[in-house]
Amino acid sequence: MAFMNNFWLKRILFSSAVCISIIYFLSSPFAASKDGDFNHLWVGGRILALGNGDRLYAPTYQYQILREASFQRNIIWTVRNESVGLFFYPPQAALFYLPFALFDLYSAALLHAVVVWCLVILTAFIMPGTTCAVTHLFSIIFLFLSPSVFASFALGQNGVLTLFITICALMLERRKYPLVAGLTLSLLIYKPVWLLALGWYPLITGSRRMIMGVGFGILCSVFISGLVCGFASFQDYARLIPVLAQLHNFPEYSAATQYSVVSLTRVLWGDFPGVFISVVISIAVASIMVLRLRSSASPQLALSAQNMALLLCAASILNSHLHSYDLCIFWASLMIAVFVVPKINRYLHVAVLTTCAILLYLDPLYVTQNGAIQAATIGMMIAFLWMHNVFE
Repeated sequence: MAFMNNFWLKRILFSSAVCISIIYFLSSPFAASKDGDFNHLWVGGRILALGNGDRLYAPTYQYQILREASFQRNIIWTVRNESVGLFFYPPQAALFYLPFALFDLYSAALLHAVVVWCLVILTAFIMPGTTCAVTHLFSIIFLFLSPSVFASFALGQNGVLTLFITICALMLERRKYPLVAGLTLSLLIYKPVWLLALGWYPLITGSRRMIMGVGFGILCSVFISGLVCGFASFQDYARLIPVLAQLHNFPEYSAATQYSVVSLTRVLWGDFPGVFISVVISIAVASIMVLRLRSSASPQLALSAQNMALLLCAASILNSHLHSYDLCIFWASLMIAVFVVPKINRYLHVAVLTTCAILLYLDPLYVTQNGAIQAATIGMMIAFLWMHNVFE
């Protein structure tokens, strides 16, 4: 586009990118002192650092660790914590946070905030469609302006990490490194809902090396986690799964705080009809993606920038457990879609995607007796339908 070479546009984008990056970086100490969700993740790593992997899923021991680390701070301990404790990720996630757990809680949270900041910038540079300085700068600004990226940064959550792993895996597959792509995608085992939402991609495209990479990566992670945590930790985690599947029944995880399609349909039509309708929607979305991906001549061609934007949006819709920080992947799909503007209706295309992005700032859109109607969830479905119709 002609405006990409505009000198003043480059200067404005550069100044904006630098300013927002500095603001985020200087805010790291404030994010670290918030006692956010990072505490829960740090506890898992801390238990491993202390050599007590066999007690990884013991709520009372988790509370003891956090109490010792938090000194006189108030610790929120709810009914949910009595049931599933503070750390309820797979054992592999504890390995992810083991390096942070070598530091005290505040220093670890500060380091985590800086790492998230770095991952945002790295993700902006490897995003498909970023082919020049202007698009790189735009990516940095767009990601930092995301409410989900901000939530991940401020709360110490892992939405940006999930986004970075996902983009790396898909870009490696696109550049014809399927085995490495599969190994990278297998890292999402630390957050199984995202592995389920994205792991079907190599199965559909028939990328055997990527499938082998995912399988081998998962087996290696299980073996290493078993050596560090003890293989009994997987049995302990398996006992948590039925409780985790019912998290929406806990006050802290009500449908009002969820962004998944199933949460939206449950709010609108109740539990049983809502779940059934969400299943129908998920099947429809998955079927559309299967038809698009299977029509490509190769797995690499299937991952055009347009299809990648659709895949990320579809994965967000198929994920049954979404919080605000999990919407980083949907936000990235909007950014990629902006970079691949179709030749016709380009202004309408940008307007629709901009509207979907604005919807992420409007939550909750409306609060009913059963919970909240999240604008972001509606935006996901609008964006998917629009991109499917306009992308060839």
